[in-house]
Amino acid sequence: MTLKSLDVVLKSLEREIIQGGMGVWVSTHSLAKEYSTLGQLGVVSGVAQEIVMTRRLQNGDSTGEVRFALQQFPDEEFADWIIDTYFVPGGKKLDAKYISVPFPKFSLNSDNSLRLKNDALSRLITAANFVEVYLAKHGHDNPIGINYLYKVRYAMLPALYGAMLAGVDALMIGAGVARDIPNALTSLTGHNSTTLPIPVEGAKDHLTKDHLIRFDPQEIFKKKDLMRPAFVGIVSNHMGLRMLPNADAYIFEGPTAGGHNAPARSKSLNSKGEPDYGALDAMDFAYMKMWFDKDAQKNGAMKPHWLAGGYGSPEGLLKAKEHGATGVQIGSVAGYGKGSGIYDPLRLLILKQMMDGGTVFTSPDFSSSGYPFKLFQSLDTLENPALYNVRKRICDLGFLVDLYKTPEGKIGTRCPSENVANYIKKGGSEKDTINKGCLCNGLPVNVGLGSPGELPVITCGSDLSSIKIMVNKYGPNYTVKNVIDYILDK
Repeated sequence: MTLKSLDVVLKSLEREIIQGGMGVWVSTHSLAKEYSTLGQLGVVSGVAQEIVMTRRLQNGDSTGEVRFALQQFPDEEFADWIIDTYFVPGGKKLDAKYISVPFPKFSLNSDNSLRLKNDALSRLITAANFVEVYLAKHGHDNPIGINYLYKVRYAMLPALYGAMLAGVDALMIGAGVARDIPNALTSLTGHNSTTLPIPVEGAKDHLTKDHLIRFDPQEIFKKKDLMRPAFVGIVSNHMGLRMLPNADAYIFEGPTAGGHNAPARSKSLNSKGEPDYGALDAMDFAYMKMWFDKDAQKNGAMKPHWLAGGYGSPEGLLKAKEHGATGVQIGSVAGYGKGSGIYDPLRLLILKQMMDGGTVFTSPDFSSSGYPFKLFQSLDTLENPALYNVRKRICDLGFLVDLYKTPEGKIGTRCPSENVANYIKKGGSEKDTINKGCLCNGLPVNVGLGSPGELPVITCGSDLSSIKIMVNKYGPNYTVKNVIDYILDK
């Protein structure tokens, strides 16, 4: 097999529209495939794919596609183990608990690097990312991307590797300055032992020291040639070019975008209690043009780049191109159309609330990631204080855990959205727990994969105008083609 060079991969990504990689399985393989086959760039969400895969199997895998993709996974023995462990013919009972994946635990190597203690979790992460990318790419030759949060550092390397085994073309990574990713990709392409820095807090003083977390590909995978995908850095504004100069391409995602946002430069809050984004957070397009022109002179070509956050319209695309961008990334307007992973009754309910005047709040403290997070204000979700206050605080999935060093020198995990007494016992500060919500349990509810009794956490961008235009023009079941035609002004 002839592998594509990075230059060829980058050229293939130059589409006017990137469909954003949203939430936990909101951007499914089927949604990404449809955007890509219609000439744009489809992107799957890589967050918590091990939960997505194993819970889909427990729900019965009615289409058989999860088992089909697992049959293509290079480690046949482990793929069989996954099916034997998690597949429930006909699906589990609705009120039955899911068999969970192992909770992340860590051990120290002799060189003071860390690794996931449970090898099964590392392999599940690899297999699950392979499955989602394989399904997104199956049956066509167009490029597919996958989106990750750099905050979830412990899962990053096995996730990247699984996506690369399936031939992913682009990696979109935000929620952190992922400057170590290019070297990691080069290492993984050669099936080498690979490390990334990962912060480890002190048990009591909260001082943070970076350790390295190590991932070692299995020997069985080395039979497969790997293509080096393009690294698309997600940054908030022009300053990201200074902080992340070694990305292959960029998405500039402003503070109106849904999901996690970059912190505001100001530490104060506005009159609504939201981060006070101001002039220091805005894009300096003149600086951006100067940087890209200088980089093009050095490297012989302009790096592709897209604008995101309120650009999902014909006017937004035109404005982006006037600023020299390749195109735009769209999120909310894609995520609330027919074909996204959002559980259909919930999708239709939220659309009705949006059309009836629903609003979005940028919470400075809801996400235990430490980043601001957009919440659609709905009485039917965990964002409702009456429901939030009666939920039992637990941390049983662990996507957003922080690592800390215990007084005994071991590596523990804690999360500010877990039981408050447990968090304090682990050396955490009570003030850090205030208003924290559990995204790990809330986001899977949105796509029909939530634990029994958990409530959804709904996010979208601040600007709902494109969604309202689509609903008014095509109804709540507007399609991918409707969205593309609208933005391209066809």
